[in-house]
Amino acid sequence: MARRIETGQVATSTPFDNSGNGFVADNVQDAIEEAATGTVSSRTIEYSFFNSGANIKNKWLDIEASNIPVNDTPAVVPFDAQLLGLTYSNSKDSSTIDIEIYKNGTAPGDKVFTWDINTARYAWKSTGLSGVTFSQGDVFFVFAKGAGGTAPQRPVVKLTILATSTTPGEGSSATL
Repeated sequence: MARRIETGQVATSTPFDNSGNGFVADNVQDAIEEAATGTVSSRTIEYSFFNSGANIKNKWLDIEASNIPVNDTPAVVPFDAQLLGLTYSNSKDSSTIDIEIYKNGTAPGDKVFTWDINTARYAWKSTGLSGVTFSQGDVFFVFAKGAGGTAPQRPVVKLTILATSTTPGEGSSATL
């Protein structure tokens, strides 16, 4: 006959590590419910930055399809978040560039991350990003820094951020 040993631990009291996996839950029960409702993916936002020119080195990338460099019109983060992933592509094989991310302050603001891309036409990154966080209302900028080698043509950089808090808020600023 099987005997059940009662330990008193239930899913709500079992810790869950949510760092870097897209979950907000910090216990097993909430993580199960989060996964079941599909709310994890609904808390991500993707920002696209590009420059339609050739031989792009030492230039601010434009946000979305605005053709306005982000140092003039930055991206704004609507909630507390962390950087979840990056992608890069361009129309030239084997280009070399550093993608720099800055946040807050007058452009360039504070550099929070540099991604070195060597001899690639496209690349992706989803590791080593957990330290890049944003607070609700932060602004950020993306800079394509010349790194020697072949300069990219028409680079596109996409940043995916994940909400770490979905507390509603509202705000504005007259200046960067």
